[in-house]
Amino acid sequence: MEYRIVEKEVFKIVGVREWTTTDNGQNFTNVPKMWEKLPREKYGQLWSMANTDLTGILGVCADMDDGGFDYWIAAATTNPCPPDLEEKEIPAATWAVFEAKGSIPGALQNLWQHIFSEWFPASGYIHADAPEFEWYSGGDSQSEDFISQVWIPVIKLDHRNIDKFYWCDMEGLKDEKLTDAEKYKKLVNW
Repeated sequence: MEYRIVEKEVFKIVGVREWTTTDNGQNFTNVPKMWEKLPREKYGQLWSMANTDLTGILGVCADMDDGGFDYWIAAATTNPCPPDLEEKEIPAATWAVFEAKGSIPGALQNLWQHIFSEWFPASGYIHADAPEFEWYSGGDSQSEDFISQVWIPVIKLDHRNIDKFYWCDMEGLKDEKLTDAEKYKKLVNW
């Protein structure tokens, strides 16, 4: 699976958001429905605001918890947030970037499944504690040539500590609500 690693500074998104559940994979139907009901004018407004190196529209999964997450249809921008939209700051991070080619949502849903079932277990990376997002180019999203990307915040496990992270006694951390990234940072005194 091809990917690239990108270091990106903090940036701001503006857009619309809805909370969606992950129970029984409902996010795979809720998110496409959110896109279907987005008014064309709002979509155009977001495109006109996209003025960073991430020119295009973003689908952002943020503020994840055990039952779901906030899904944003947004643009990365340096412009002020209009009153009819919301804004969120995306922290600086190291990102694993994967490209998909094909119609939406199928091409991206397939890519997500491969990333988590194949790439992560063999990559030497863990998911960092930050939002993940999809980037959509312009054009016909139903075309077999449509290009999109998945951006996942990651932390590279140090080869000296990977066994310690995966096989250590997590007794001292079991009652703390920590992400894998936070547990790793504690274990290596980062």
